[in-house]
Formats: sequence, C-alpha cells, structure tokens
Amino acid sequence: MQKTEINVAIAEVCGWTKEDAARGFTLSQFPEYLPDYCDDLNAMHEAEKVIRRVWKPSDTDTIISNRMHCYVELLYYEIDATAYQRAEAFLKTLSLWTD
Repeated sequence: MQKTEINVAIAEVCGWTKEDAARGFTLSQFPEYLPDYCDDLNAMHEAEKVIRRVWKPSDTDTIISNRMHCYVELLYYEIDATAYQRAEAFLKTLSLWTD
C-alpha cells in the first residue's frame, strides 16, 4: 500500500468519513488534511487508542482470531516499532492491508 492509502484507511477506522461535510473534502482527494500515520508516532498512538477502546485482549480469539493478540504483543513488546510498522500492523490486524 502507498502511504496515502494507509493514511486514508487508518483515518476511516478512526472515524473520519469519506464525505466529511464539516471539512468539505473527500479523504482520498485531500489526504494532506489527514494525520500522517506512516511517519508520526503520535498520530499512530492516537489511532491505536481506537482499537484499545473497542477490543479487549480477552476478546481477541472470538473477534478476529489471533490477529489482535499479535498486534497487542507488537504494541507492548516491540516498543521500537516505527510509525510505518505500527500502521501496517494496525491495518493487518483489521484485515484492511492490501499488497
């Protein structure tokens, strides 16, 4: 995936809508208005909070098999992961990553 596609996909998961009337743009048309999840650890930290609010580690086996468990391990044990690596793991966890 291209960085723009990654940023758009994560933004949508985080609640940005394709047609955001308040901002007056379509996400894929104006990706420069979105957070740079691929290069900004702070932006990825905010995105990761979305998963943490929705899913608990104990729910992982029933919700999305073991993918979320692997993602939680990445967050808690691989503290040196770059923003891009975290963005990729985030989208793969949600089965939104495309090659």
